[in-house]
Amino acid sequence: MTCPECGFDVDELNESQPVCPRCGADPYDPNSASDPLDDPIADALAELGDMHREEAERKLHEEPASKLIN
Repeated sequence: MTCPECGFDVDELNESQPVCPRCGADPYDPNSASDPLDDPIADALAELGDMHREEAERKLHEEPASKLIN
């Protein structure tokens, strides 16, 4: 059986594996697919990107133009 969430091959006969070992979704319930907006990894990456953008903007306003060119 293939997990509807991530495509991982789940062993149907393994009773100790009630959820997909890769993503944690219930492969037997097609409605268990998680909302992509609730992805903690994507949230962390977005926050990290925001931090880098804010730091770059701050440096752009603080550094003299001569330092930015070199």
